[in-house]
Amino acid sequence: MTMNRLPAALIETLEHMLPGRVSITLAVREHHGRDESHFPPALPDAVVFPHTTDEVAAIARACHAAGVPMIPFGAGS
Repeated sequence: MTMNRLPAALIETLEHMLPGRVSITLAVREHHGRDESHFPPALPDAVVFPHTTDEVAAIARACHAAGVPMIPFGAGS
């Protein structure tokens, strides 16, 4: 099950910008929805895997235009 609250247009934009590097699968969202803290998991609606600073900036612009927050994820600690 992939409950997704993101606008379809944003997902399409991200997939066009980064083919094969946008995931809305439950397994990937679960992995990125938890860390080493005591807080309960909070699954993201999508996970994007940028490789460059320019890609991060483009993702941020797309999310801002869609009114969607962007939350960075590092090593999960």
